[in-house]
Amino acid sequence: MVCPNCSDANEAGTDFCAQCGAPVGRFTTLDPCKTIYAEGWLFRKAASARIRPIVLVGMWALLGVPLSATVLMVVYRPAGVSTLRILTSMGVGLIYLLVLARVTRNFIRNRPGPGPWDPDA
Repeated sequence: MVCPNCSDANEAGTDFCAQCGAPVGRFTTLDPCKTIYAEGWLFRKAASARIRPIVLVGMWALLGVPLSATVLMVVYRPAGVSTLRILTSMGVGLIYLLVLARVTRNFIRNRPGPGPWDPDA
């Protein structure tokens, strides 16, 4: 089985690439624990490797909506919402904010430099 991420050959029946850790098995996402690892691999890749602009937009779309909902909940504090729920939302929102900051910083730092195709070079 060939890894779609790094093109390394893996043994048949493996769920994750031995070289890069990418999910390669057909049934990897059926097991809840393996699904968590596969999703974590995606977030780790977005936070550490060179990413395309569409990945950055996708991360902001995926995590920006709950983050903005958390900010609205903290600012307007609806009646009947417990303090524990507000604090939990703030904790999750902080995690989302840190992930978005790291992915955005990674995108800015790992942009390709000017090349022969760049008219301003």
